[in-house]
Amino acid sequence: MHIAGILSRWPDLWQQLDQAITTERAIRAFVRLADTHAPSLTSRHTRGPVIREMLEEEPAYRSGLIRYENNLWGTGTVALETGSAVRKHIWLMTHLDTISYLVHRKEGARFRLIPLCYHQIKEGRRQARALTYSPATAAMEICAAGDIVSEASGEHVYFETDVAVLPLGARIVYHSEARVNRETLALEGNIDNAFACAAAFLATVCLAALRESNKHAIPELLAVFPDDEEGVTANGNQAFCKGSARLFNRAPSEAVPNLVLVSDVQEGKDMSDGPGATGTRVGEGATFTAASSRGKGAVVPPPLLSFQEDLSGFLSPKGIYLKPNPDGYSSRSDDVSVMMYTPNVALIGFLGTDRHFDQGIPRAHLEDLMHLAKIMVVYTLVAQDDSWRAQYLR
Repeated sequence: MHIAGILSRWPDLWQQLDQAITTERAIRAFVRLADTHAPSLTSRHTRGPVIREMLEEEPAYRSGLIRYENNLWGTGTVALETGSAVRKHIWLMTHLDTISYLVHRKEGARFRLIPLCYHQIKEGRRQARALTYSPATAAMEICAAGDIVSEASGEHVYFETDVAVLPLGARIVYHSEARVNRETLALEGNIDNAFACAAAFLATVCLAALRESNKHAIPELLAVFPDDEEGVTANGNQAFCKGSARLFNRAPSEAVPNLVLVSDVQEGKDMSDGPGATGTRVGEGATFTAASSRGKGAVVPPPLLSFQEDLSGFLSPKGIYLKPNPDGYSSRSDDVSVMMYTPNVALIGFLGTDRHFDQGIPRAHLEDLMHLAKIMVVYTLVAQDDSWRAQYLR
């Protein structure tokens, strides 16, 4: 069935998209998530409560149309669910944790760090905070302010601070307040991966509203926000994306999906691993690619790529932009876990620059967040159709 025919089951779709995914709602969701530090293995204690707080403001949640899980299957994954089926027609997957560093030892007046991420700064310093867990509040709390300093082409990484002693296991994170230019809608801050998480949150809220107005057509969706995606990539696929690997290992066999849309930042400018996208630019729409990390991660099956080309053409006249990204570098994300359980992986993300504070503060564009959220809604609705799944899923 044609895309338009499938979507006709939800006659108020386009109105709901405009009501649920607005500039103001996108700003609030992004800023609240981006300004909450969430080093790996802490995200359900840090950003999880933020998602819960945002949900409590939504009528669909208060009326029971969205279910919230703070520790899905004991994996540390935050999740939002619509519908009642055990096996959902699609999962949206956007990792919730941020890059961080572990304090290794003190050397003179500063602390040597162990990267728990893909460290990209060659030389220079960035504002940072040290975090430690507080049993009293069951939350991560700031225990020191300072700078992350990278030397010797990134071989040596330090934390410089006025605090003389840091507790064992202290995590060091980059600190940059989220800012949105309300005239241009350019934004900056911890975009990786608060940007895609905000889009998935808005998409889920919109889908729940569609369920409420169309009882006969219930979107079956699980939006998962795994922890522990960030890691040391040089040691192979199992050195990072550990949270999503736990998620699939713990998931009941009857709940494992046949389609997962993984969303993360894609390169908007040239970087050490490869070029930025040339066919589209930051602010021109969400992006989709055929493979991550030049094939070291997931490879999107040809039928899904063909559908995404058709979807791009269908949505463009409606002012929703999904652009192919054939040449820009797209790093591996939680797709490396997904591909071991289903071949049907969609890599749809957004363009950003300096994602790991490479040469400065990470930047992206708010309109791309809204495009991404709307595309997540439409993709989820199309995936509800039996004939579509029979045609496009392996």
